Amino acid sequence: MKTVKLFLVLAIAVLMAGCSAQKPSGTTNKMQINDIWVLVKTGTKDVVKVTGRPQPMIEIHISEGRFIGNTGCNEMSGNVEVGDKTIKFSEITSTKMFCDDSPETEYLAALKKVDNWEYGKLTLYLKSGNDVLLTFKKVD
Repeated sequence: MKTVKLFLVLAIAVLMAGCSAQKPSGTTNKMQINDIWVLVKTGTKDVVKVTGRPQPMIEIHISEGRFIGNTGCNEMSGNVEVGDKTIKFSEITSTKMFCDDSPETEYLAALKKVDNWEYGKLTLYLKSGNDVLLTFKKVD
């Protein structure tokens, strides 16, 4: 009986030690967004990939302070500053190929307005205040 009690006490101690070592839920590290992301929504509007065109995406390089990506029509790049919850895109440039069936206009306009971010379940939300402007899914 003493062996069973000792085993239970040890098992509970191990479980409690494991729980205390985990990050509290709701906390994120800005390096989580240092990745490649596919655009799935502009505002509340779903982004549909156009056949024969590249998937709208963004690749964030925090340590270099830059980003590259695709609007679904044109290549884009620029600077990015990422804080614990803040983010700012600047000096955004893109190629100038004409495409009338991509989310490019909304995508580029939203990037200029973004001021904060949230991350959860392999999804990146770029926001202005409390409004979600762009929603991305992790690709790799």
